Amino acid sequence: MGRHSKNNSAGPVFTHWEKHNTVQDSGTRKQRVTRDSMKSFDACSICLKAVVSPMADQQGHLYCKMCIYSYLLDQKRQYKLDMHKYKEGKLERAKEERVKAAEAQAEKVTRFALQQSGNLTADELMKHDQTVANAARAEKPGWDKKMKSFWLTSETPDQVKAIAKRPSKVMKSPFGKPITMKQLVTLTLTKAKDQEESIDNLGIYVCPTCLKSLNNVKGVVCITTTGTVCCQYCYDKVIKADKIDPTTSTTFTDDDILKLQAEGSSFASRAGDKAMATKKGEVARFG
Repeated sequence: MGRHSKNNSAGPVFTHWEKHNTVQDSGTRKQRVTRDSMKSFDACSICLKAVVSPMADQQGHLYCKMCIYSYLLDQKRQYKLDMHKYKEGKLERAKEERVKAAEAQAEKVTRFALQQSGNLTADELMKHDQTVANAARAEKPGWDKKMKSFWLTSETPDQVKAIAKRPSKVMKSPFGKPITMKQLVTLTLTKAKDQEESIDNLGIYVCPTCLKSLNNVKGVVCITTTGTVCCQYCYDKVIKADKIDPTTSTTFTDDDILKLQAEGSSFASRAGDKAMATKKGEVARFG
């Protein structure tokens, strides 16, 4: 046994210690999502910071006014750019079709002239038609897959022009749902009077009825006509019966109620999310 045999890491077999460490990092691993991995109730769904001038969409997701406006305006600018490219491509394709139609018409006239002149035999005329047909077939989509000269510059992905689809004018939220600026609801959150603001300004809002803090554990609803936000318990027990806003004393209907989304606590999940994270990996095999 050599003096460095204990430090050798290129052995033909796995040791017990190597197997133990390899098995720990292989296969599918699951872990419980803690509270730190979940977004706070009063955090923006885009910047993940405390909401400033809070707004909500029709699905109940919270945003900063500046964040959601910038997000939607970026989509509008991108739509204008995509629409401009789409129109340019459409005009270019129409021009190419007109050129092809003119070439086809010129080829018909040429063939008719050759046929009427009588200078070409039937075999030579058939060979001419075959050459024209091969040239037309080579321009069709999918012909480059059959070509053996795939290294040609004209057949590279940058040169082959794909037909662009008409861009959609519908704006979508960060969660993939249709959204418009008119559908956004401006919220009025009540701050706790006797509570000092934290560094990130999270967890400082309370229900205007019971004056208890609003968080992911409690259900939170808002009245879309006034923007008042309260907890689900106060709405069910106090506000729902009279249908009067506790802050503005205005009436509302059941259609004016919007349930705000919350990711949940470390004990349970909400809004379709799971409180368990899964990471898939390759299974180690020995032997």
